Amino acid sequence: MKNLIARTTIRLDKELKYLVEKMALEQGIRQQDVIRNALRLYLRNRSRKEAKRIILPRHDLGVKLDKITRNMIYDL
Repeated sequence: MKNLIARTTIRLDKELKYLVEKMALEQGIRQQDVIRNALRLYLRNRSRKEAKRIILPRHDLGVKLDKITRNMIYDL
């Protein structure tokens, strides 16, 4: 499926607009691309952070089990 572009209007404070203009000039790209790339990066990082919050609960069994071998389990 082809990426469809939707037009929208955003309002930026003057300092942010200046920074977007500056970055666009430095990178030789359009201001809309700077904003689109920044928004995409922000949303991707936010999704990763939220995914990291989904952690299975841990329980203290009182004994460290990181050195357990298959044979030890079978012997039990």
